Amino acid sequence: MNIGVVLLFIIGVLLYVLGYSVWMLKKGVHSMRLVLFGFAMACALLSYTYWCIFDLMYADEEKALPFAANELGEWALFLLLGATLTFGLAKKRVSLFLEMEAMLVFVAVNVILWIHWNGEWMQDIVTGLVMAYLLSAIIRRMKYSGKFTRKQWILIALSGYLAVAFQIVAVWTEPYIEGCFIVEPPLHDWAEKAGYVYLLVASLVYLGVSLAELLKKGVEERSICLSFMSIAFCTFSMYMSDGIWYILEMIGSTLAILLMFFSLRKEVVAS
Repeated sequence: MNIGVVLLFIIGVLLYVLGYSVWMLKKGVHSMRLVLFGFAMACALLSYTYWCIFDLMYADEEKALPFAANELGEWALFLLLGATLTFGLAKKRVSLFLEMEAMLVFVAVNVILWIHWNGEWMQDIVTGLVMAYLLSAIIRRMKYSGKFTRKQWILIALSGYLAVAFQIVAVWTEPYIEGCFIVEPPLHDWAEKAGYVYLLVASLVYLGVSLAELLKKGVEERSICLSFMSIAFCTFSMYMSDGIWYILEMIGSTLAILLMFFSLRKEVVAS
């Protein structure tokens, strides 16, 4: 699958969502959340446009994308998505300690794995902090909505921890040339593929459940929370993947953008 074609598809989706958001605002829709979401889409559009231009310039070379505007755009995207979720959120006396603690452990393990894979300490730590903010915003919105059962909270947490468990197994079975042990490459390959398959299936489940909630009436809160959780899971899965699996997760995160937008649109229309 050509990454350039996928990038053009993503840019097309972002242009559509951004243009639709601007059109709604021009039509007199007064929603600060929609404004923040529009800015988030603009950041994503700039990030992917930079990536697309870079890919066209170095199409014949296997050159890694350098630290540049696209990473700043991604950080801004996640921060603005978090602000979109929590803007104007009524304060309630709810306990978030357990959920936040589990989330921070999940993010910390991911950051350690990212550093192991690419050695980019600064970028990975900042990305982890930004993603932690987005996840904390999602958790707050889900908790304040009161629309999720204890069983559903456990399933969401389990999906994330299973994702990192597969990746840890893949790392543990890496064939070391210099080290205290050597594992045969086939074991590592199978562990890695199993992790990729799990990530993709879990991402599809998140997207499918989010779509089902979007199509229901009177469940705007659940639809919004699940669509934002979908892009968070697809993004983490993308960072854990490689090759065709990375591209598939990119497409998944793009579909999550559409789900987020239509969920917000549904909330705005309902209000």
